[in-house]
Amino acid sequence: MKQDLQAEGDVVYFPVPKRYLQVVIDALAKAMAGSETPPAPPETPWPAEEADGPRFEIDWSDVRNMRRLLNELRGEGVNKALELAATRPGEIISTQEIVKASGQERRAIAGQLGAMTKLIKRQFNLNHKNFNGPFKFEWAAGGEQQAYYRMQPEVAQAWHEATGR
Repeated sequence: MKQDLQAEGDVVYFPVPKRYLQVVIDALAKAMAGSETPPAPPETPWPAEEADGPRFEIDWSDVRNMRRLLNELRGEGVNKALELAATRPGEIISTQEIVKASGQERRAIAGQLGAMTKLIKRQFNLNHKNFNGPFKFEWAAGGEQQAYYRMQPEVAQAWHEATGR
């Protein structure tokens, strides 16, 4: 996969929060400036610290919060991502695995994950606030330049209780 991403003419779609768009543009411009070989990617391709204040922590191990999310969550890809993460707590789940298991395209999954973020913001009244989701996002955690997700065991337990699976 990593080699495919570097092939000339390939385009990769990856959602970028508006506040990081300029960071991504600058990083691409720097990477593309007179270089035949792409540089090694940074540990994460965006600033580690959020610029919009303290993080609001949602207790996803509380089954009521998990049910609240799942009752309104739509999309085969995002639901499969949660299911995979819950059935393998503590392990990383790659975007590629979610694509394969859900039958959805990457772009569809990315859109559904973005919709989940908006849903959480609405449900918990978190507009313009930094917050945690039901699983942790990790870039390149499995070695390839793609998104990976990891769910804590106590959150996975809440998912199992909320879904009855």
